Amino acid sequence: DLIPIEQRPPDELTCMFGQRIAPEGIAVWNPSFDVTPCTLITGVITELGVAESRPGLDKDSIIDMPSFLRERGSSRAVEKSVEP
Repeated sequence: DLIPIEQRPPDELTCMFGQRIAPEGIAVWNPSFDVTPCTLITGVITELGVAESRPGLDKDSIIDMPSFLRERGSSRAVEKSVEP
């Protein structure tokens, strides 16, 4: 019944690309957990819009992030994404 909560390193929030972006000594709590069944996820909200499973596909279909990014002209992000 208990949900395991992973304690992630503080530098995941205080650093970006090896550069510190937060003041030294700041208190950081970086928990990570996921209890949502994938069948309940129907979209992913991004800065480019909402990526949704394709209409007409069954409810359990994946959200095709590489196609979503390509359609919005984000070729740099597609290079970093994983093909389904």
